[in-house]
Amino acid sequence: MEKYVKKVCALVLALVLAASLCGCAGTEEPQANTPTATFTPLPSATPSPSPTPTATPGPTSEPLAPELTDRLKLSDNIGGYTANLLDGDAETYIGYKRGNYINITCSEEMHYLYICWYRVPAPYVIHVNGGGGVSAGEDGFVFEFIELDEPAREVRLQFGSRQHISDIRAFGAGAIPDDIQRWSPPLQQADVLVFPAHADDETVFFGALIASCVDRGLDVQVCYMVEHFTDFGYAWHTREQEMLCALWELGVRNYPIIGPFQDHYVTSWDDAEKVFKMTDVIGYQVEQIRRFKPLVVVGHDRQGEYGHGAHMICGYALASAAKLSSNEKNYPRSAKRWGVWNPPKCYLHMAENPIMIDVETPLEHFGGRTAFEVASDAMQCHKSQLQYDHKPMLAEKKFPRYDCRVWGLVRTLVGEDTGNDIMENVWD
Repeated sequence: MEKYVKKVCALVLALVLAASLCGCAGTEEPQANTPTATFTPLPSATPSPSPTPTATPGPTSEPLAPELTDRLKLSDNIGGYTANLLDGDAETYIGYKRGNYINITCSEEMHYLYICWYRVPAPYVIHVNGGGGVSAGEDGFVFEFIELDEPAREVRLQFGSRQHISDIRAFGAGAIPDDIQRWSPPLQQADVLVFPAHADDETVFFGALIASCVDRGLDVQVCYMVEHFTDFGYAWHTREQEMLCALWELGVRNYPIIGPFQDHYVTSWDDAEKVFKMTDVIGYQVEQIRRFKPLVVVGHDRQGEYGHGAHMICGYALASAAKLSSNEKNYPRSAKRWGVWNPPKCYLHMAENPIMIDVETPLEHFGGRTAFEVASDAMQCHKSQLQYDHKPMLAEKKFPRYDCRVWGLVRTLVGEDTGNDIMENVWD
């Protein structure tokens, strides 16, 4: 039997081997020693070269508008010293009255005018190329940027009331230089509402904070307590111009509110009370809070930083205004006009329970400058004040209450701070 099985197995093995040699095991791979058919491969097709991608052109930077001021010729109907309007000196100016005009001509086409006013302008009329008049000056901007309706070689400024001009500049077609101030009207609603007392306070004490807020994309509105135009006050007309230049450097683009109070240098609380009526200052601040409906309001040190009485009044008034602005029975006239508002947070400089804002981190919006550096650069705009020690500072023995980083939360509807961010909790 065993021999029979061996024979059967041998027979089966032989049959399988024969089938393999005859190609009958069709799905198996041929063995290495199995001859295969040869063929001549067709030539590979030559691939078409891929087209070189054309780079999508990026936005081409528009050339800067050429300044044409040195090609201007000015004349007026009062025989004035029109050269004063082309000297770049903010201290020189010409006063005009109703019925006066200035003719501006240029050998090249003007596209933009830039007027620096010595006092806040009243509305007036612009005639381009001898055409009909177009109203201007309604916004009352001390630095006024005007885009002409058409390219012009001749422009007339026609005055219907008393005006004072320091300088006139003109530009051709192109991109406007960054230092040319193109102000927008005051905000409809502010994230942060800042209340400096005077021109330069916005830089010395609030500047680093303002720059930090601008870098974060926050809407900042600045409201000053005093104005510097009134002759029988402590007048210093160019301080308004310096103030606007500093705000522009700090990144503010919405025109500030200038308060109704005359500037007087007062060195104590008692002197301040004689000059500034506390209820009037509170009423002014209440109106601005109701108008701009801020998330955060920020004001002066109640000790006046270096003892300035106007700063004291400004700080104490704001602590009260932040509370009173939510009740329509308080200062009802502004409540009727703007409605009421209860600001979530109020900070005062150097107040109790202070936070320390970051002024050392490079800011993208300002090309890598820190908030402190931006404020220091902005201070250079206040040329009339550089003779004093008033400048942005950190901790300083000589001026212990100057530190621009220190802000105390004196009123909150959203909880106490746990960090160093004035916007903490207001978004919740």
